[in-house]
Amino acid sequence: MGADLPTPDTDPALPTDVLHQLQPTGTYLTSYPVAVGLAVVGVAGIVWAVVRARRARRRRPERRARSDDARRPRRYGWATAGLAVVGTLSLALGLAIGVNAYVGYVPTWDAARVQLVGLGLTDLSPRSPGGAHRGQVRTLAIPGTAAEQMEDQDAWIYLPPGFDPDASTRYPVVYLVHGSPDEPSSWFAAGRVPRTMDVLIRRGLVDPMIVVAPTVNGTGPGGLDTECLDSTKGGEQVETYLTTTVVEAIDSTYPTLADREHRIIGGMSSGGFCALNVGLRHLDLYGTVLGIEPYGNPGAGPERTMLSTQAEVDANTPTTYLPTMTFTHPLPVFLDSGEDAPQEALTTVRQIAADLEAQGQTVELREEPGQAHTWSMAAIALPYGLVFAHEQMASDG
Repeated sequence: MGADLPTPDTDPALPTDVLHQLQPTGTYLTSYPVAVGLAVVGVAGIVWAVVRARRARRRRPERRARSDDARRPRRYGWATAGLAVVGTLSLALGLAIGVNAYVGYVPTWDAARVQLVGLGLTDLSPRSPGGAHRGQVRTLAIPGTAAEQMEDQDAWIYLPPGFDPDASTRYPVVYLVHGSPDEPSSWFAAGRVPRTMDVLIRRGLVDPMIVVAPTVNGTGPGGLDTECLDSTKGGEQVETYLTTTVVEAIDSTYPTLADREHRIIGGMSSGGFCALNVGLRHLDLYGTVLGIEPYGNPGAGPERTMLSTQAEVDANTPTTYLPTMTFTHPLPVFLDSGEDAPQEALTTVRQIAADLEAQGQTVELREEPGQAHTWSMAAIALPYGLVFAHEQMASDG
């Protein structure tokens, strides 16, 4: 890291008891001890099945000479096969929980239900899955348009405690963009949006807000990964969909504070790039950006499949246009990465922070110790980002 790049903050900035409350409960699905235990049982079962199978082969000749034991080898074989199956399943489950403990994709059973809803395998429970014990979780159908080439999609919505659509209260809106390949429901499962919002609102660390997770997945030539770009090759107009159709649908459905100061855009991974790029390109629309694990460019694949010229690529690459960008409005930006992410990615984020500061923008730069480029890291970063957004709105007020 160059001496001219800012030093990220790695210290918690939230009270210890709040950090404790933010942690999910009943986390057997992300327990390393459970993963190791299941893996050990699985390996032991497989090894014992192999030993039994070898013993059976050695004893086979003498058993053939004893007709009264004809049924015993069959029972022995079935028992050995069952032991092998159970061992294999236990090992696979242990490995799956170990991977999940690392990436945090399904941290709790509530999160598992949310992911099933997101995959269309079950309906959203009226009890608001995902750990929202006081806020409400809903989905809202947002119609696509022919011009944008976006299909009708459901956005996931968090409504704060005490939400009453007929009351006079109006709310800020946080738009959170998922990564790729992924779904908007992941912000409500892996990202732990409901629990995080409930805790922060209850503790008075943020004002009640509406949180919206729309889809930015594509179905055209570029596949799922659109990077929120407006294609110039005949594909989806995702930036337009996100900044026009989605915002208009939310503002017309819910009592929002429909101004840039109270509209936040954030995301993780490719969604972090999306939030950063779209926020910078629409200074009149968004008042704060939350870039969690962001990239500095769209990536080679989306550049080839979505954009036609190098000039279009440059116009959608923050690391290229930021140093010479003209800011018509101030844009506070929160940036957070895992300390164990690839060094190149960390350097890119620090350079983005330096470029923003050089442009006179307010920046909070964090790196989370012991975290890599995962949903676990995004869930840890989110409350810091939301508190940052709240502080920016408070200063504007």
